[in-house]
Amino acid sequence: MQIPVEERDTDLPEKLKAEWPAILRWMIDGCLEWQRLGLAPPKIVTDATDAYFDDQDVIRQWLDDCTEGGAPFAFVRSSELFASWKQWCDDRGIKTGSLQALQGALVDRGFTQKRMTQGRGFSGLSLKGQAPSYDAL
Repeated sequence: MQIPVEERDTDLPEKLKAEWPAILRWMIDGCLEWQRLGLAPPKIVTDATDAYFDDQDVIRQWLDDCTEGGAPFAFVRSSELFASWKQWCDDRGIKTGSLQALQGALVDRGFTQKRMTQGRGFSGLSLKGQAPSYDAL
């Protein structure tokens, strides 16, 4: 927005000279507060940012839609997880990526990768609608 020429105060710099000490004090106080607290964005901004990142986290969406935390000894093979992930992505027109990328994303989210007699997979996780297999105790 631009102030129309006829509404501009050409004497404003001179009028503000008397306020310079207070303006400088306000700037210093603001800088000290920023150094003490850091940037503190308003809650509405952090909520909107969180919502945006949740919306963009397709792995989290797939986990919510298609998997469930299994019993401590539940186990699902990586190939089964990838098949579910691929179908979920295909249904939404999302690029699937590779099995290795999915495995890395799951490890990054704290899931434990294991090698069992039935193959490689993840413990403590199961696919919805499927009876989980279990680790040997």
